[in-house]
Amino acid sequence: MKKQLSKAMIITLLVTIVLALTITICYAAGVFDINNHETWYDESPHSVPIEDVEKVSVGMTFAEIVDLLGKPKRDIGSGVWLMEWDLNTGESLIIAFNRIIDSNSEGDLVSFDIRIESKNQQRSL
Repeated sequence: MKKQLSKAMIITLLVTIVLALTITICYAAGVFDINNHETWYDESPHSVPIEDVEKVSVGMTFAEIVDLLGKPKRDIGSGVWLMEWDLNTGESLIIAFNRIIDSNSEGDLVSFDIRIESKNQQRSL
């Protein structure tokens, strides 16, 4: 009986350790979770290729855009969500989002304005 109890305890301990390591690795790898604001930003020096920006369109959700471009560098908005990505051209991509709430969910962030800004000029997509 003691031998079976010990095996069960060892298996439980191993499963717990594996689960804890998996969660730690996923968090460290920068997993995006739309429900956890702390996972929304990427502080690495990564920049977005301009070719990927051309695939972005008004009406895409925040999660769809993060899937395409990766996490934004920062939130620069006030009253709306204004997310910014650094581009490999030296410019910044800024996408404005509103929270759209429907009867089936808590709401989603949906893009309504997309623009690229450089130090000298701004252009809308």
